[in-house]
Amino acid sequence: MALQTSTQKWRSHASPMSAGFARSGARYNRKPGYSVAPRSFSRNGMTPPSNSYPLGYTENEARRLTAQAAFFEDLTEDVFRRAGIGLGMHVLDLGCGVGDISFLAAGMVGAAGTVLGIDRNASSIETARHRAMGLGLSNMQFEVSELDTFADNGRRFDALIGRLVLLYLPDPAATLRRFRNTF
Repeated sequence: MALQTSTQKWRSHASPMSAGFARSGARYNRKPGYSVAPRSFSRNGMTPPSNSYPLGYTENEARRLTAQAAFFEDLTEDVFRRAGIGLGMHVLDLGCGVGDISFLAAGMVGAAGTVLGIDRNASSIETARHRAMGLGLSNMQFEVSELDTFADNGRRFDALIGRLVLLYLPDPAATLRRFRNTF
């Protein structure tokens, strides 16, 4: 019997067809014919903003992000709990994409709390809104906004979340400094 290297073991567990994806992914995709992919992508239909997300805004990328969210769901929930996210809180999700992390946070804050997800891509926001309605989540909103121009309009938040979004920002520290005033 051959021994597996740690890389081979990781690859066998990281497959989108693994039980973790099937179990977790089903949580957000319960209705027949329900799609997680943005609805209005076309080659000529939308010009991406400057400093665009380098992996693009295609249907395949939306599916990849949803699979990634399912893979990291348990870890993300544990991190959120350890950070103190709980019932009744008001949470701001930076770079929410099609909403997976926002949905997780919405479940944690319950009906007495709220989640606002912001993303630069209008198609991703439209998809997140559609998914939230399909899941019956009324404690969340989604807005199209660049992170550097987001206007909180006096809204206050108890927590700021965003998984992996800082990797794609030119100056992550400046972005975090900008949002410290929302607390």
